Amino acid sequence: MADTLPRVVVVGDQSSGKTSVLEMLAQTRMFPRGAGEMMTRTPVQVTLYEGPSRVACFADSDRIFNLTSEEELTELRREIYNRMQRAVKEEETVSAATISLYVQGPGLPRMVLVDLPGIINHVTTGMAEGTKETIWDMSRRQMANPNAIILCIQDGSVDAERSSVSDLVSSVDPTGSRTVFVLTKLDVAEANNIGSQRIKSVMEGKLFRMNALGYFAVIAGKGNGQESIEEIRQYEEEYFRNSRLFREGALSPHQTSLTNLSRAVSREFWRLVKETVADHFEQLKADLTKKETEWRNSFKGRPMSRDELFQLGKHVILESIDKFNSIGAKSWENILYERIWCDISGHLIDNIYMQAAKHFCPNEFRTRVDVELLDWARRSLTSSCIAASRDMFIREFENFIMNTSVDSSNDLEPLFKGMKEKIVANRRQQGAWLTAVSDNLRVIQLTALADDEICDEADWRNSCVFMEHRLTERKKVLDEQYRKYFGPEFWEQLFYWRSRDELQARRAAIRHELRDYFATGQPVEELSSDDIIGIRSNITRARSLEVDDEMIKEVYRVLFTNYFFKSSIAASRFCKNAYHFHDAELAYAPNKLECQDIIMFWRIQEMLKITSKTLRQQILMQKAHLEQEVKDELETYTLSDSVKKELIRGKRVELAEEIEIARVIKNKLENFIFQLKTQSSNLKEL
Repeated sequence: MADTLPRVVVVGDQSSGKTSVLEMLAQTRMFPRGAGEMMTRTPVQVTLYEGPSRVACFADSDRIFNLTSEEELTELRREIYNRMQRAVKEEETVSAATISLYVQGPGLPRMVLVDLPGIINHVTTGMAEGTKETIWDMSRRQMANPNAIILCIQDGSVDAERSSVSDLVSSVDPTGSRTVFVLTKLDVAEANNIGSQRIKSVMEGKLFRMNALGYFAVIAGKGNGQESIEEIRQYEEEYFRNSRLFREGALSPHQTSLTNLSRAVSREFWRLVKETVADHFEQLKADLTKKETEWRNSFKGRPMSRDELFQLGKHVILESIDKFNSIGAKSWENILYERIWCDISGHLIDNIYMQAAKHFCPNEFRTRVDVELLDWARRSLTSSCIAASRDMFIREFENFIMNTSVDSSNDLEPLFKGMKEKIVANRRQQGAWLTAVSDNLRVIQLTALADDEICDEADWRNSCVFMEHRLTERKKVLDEQYRKYFGPEFWEQLFYWRSRDELQARRAAIRHELRDYFATGQPVEELSSDDIIGIRSNITRARSLEVDDEMIKEVYRVLFTNYFFKSSIAASRFCKNAYHFHDAELAYAPNKLECQDIIMFWRIQEMLKITSKTLRQQILMQKAHLEQEVKDELETYTLSDSVKKELIRGKRVELAEEIEIARVIKNKLENFIFQLKTQSSNLKEL
């Protein structure tokens, strides 16, 4: 719709005085000037409206320029020049990007003017190739608006044959129903002794092959570009009063002066406004109805603005924080306990427990566990626990933030995703708060891990349960990997028609040959070279399968790990009642470690308890500050429209804003039409 709104498009040859004419209509010398060079490099749309103060501002800026101040007027010219320079891309001369400017002042005619780069006939040195065609195309697009008045500026001091603007204008508006012809620089023309008959033929529309609504002759400057608006008016008035051309009948009184031009252009502009506003209103109503129908078919409830949705999202986030804050101290301790175990269990079981127990020697196991546990605590245990706790805190916070909804239907939840993610991301960046306790925590953990005396039978049994539970958890994961590694067993193949692939078949064949190694006694940690040769030979002879040494070693490690976990879980059950056993009785433990691993898991369990309690205190302290931090952050977002636009996105809010804007414009147009009708009625009564 904006492309067809009424406006006055000012076109003319370069240096014909078109920008000066626009300045006289706006009553402000606001454009940058240059001696013979192209100054207007982009379209400049100037909206004039009447007001008590002479001020100007750009459409995309809050800066207001005082037009009565020469200093601010100079700044305005500089800003227009800089915006033009920024709009023109490298290796180009002009740009189609429009600079929009609002100008207010007492007695200004209410209308919209568009200044364009001057028409050129030749591309000179320094100009981009195709500049001439670019300007012509740009001018045609602006003039093609059916509701645009074309102000065709012709330099009266040059030969008509050297001008191209009249041909361009007549090609767009051949009937002249939207064209106003303006002849400038009559003072220069008279000084150059141009004949009055020639000027008269121009003003009667006989010289140029074009039609126009009206023909005007104006003086828009004295040539030096430094004179004020008032000085130019006085000069124009004096010139026409004493003009030879005027005395000889080349000009009619109603065709002269910028004042008459301004009135005629304003009158024509408002005629177009009155003719088109009803069409625009109907078009807007149809568009609004279409958008409202789309809303009803796509969404529930009423359209809500971005601000309303932001406030609702803010409420949801604060509500989720209330729920997050309701987590009790004991719950935090349990969550920490499990999360820390989850992070350290891999290293603890694979690199400490299994490595110390692989020879099934209790004395060697005890010595190695003592060394490895304390070394681990000094090097990386503390930092691992702190990292796990920090990540757990953020994950719990994220879970509450992301999963708390405003309603059961979750219709609005996608709109709040950006807000929630930003809140969580900022909390993640503030994760250094736990590092302050690292030194104290390390001392506490070392003390707990150094204590290997279980003084109570209940503690002993609890440690056995802890060990059985944790190893069983791990074995479930290994069992799943085991099944995938060897493929379906015989009964699965028989009843479910499943089969092994070639690699699984080779592994299963190796497993069959290795069964005797795990049938009785303690298996060795690694196979000897002779064992490997024998196994490979047996498989080749019995099954006609080719297997390499590395595959045999790999399968053995898988089977050894499986055996190790089975025997360790059995040992944890055996040791439950072994608190009062003698050493000879402890030797019957299935894994031959004489229940020394129960003591190791007790040390780990005690370390986990004291670690989770210590870090729980830090989390509770951090949680106390969390709500205020989030409130402050959301408050800063409330003040920034750009941030809200970034956070609240999606078709729902975009359509709601379009509906709201359309409704506002519709109401304004209704009021505008009413005012126009009232004004027309008053004029008729007069």
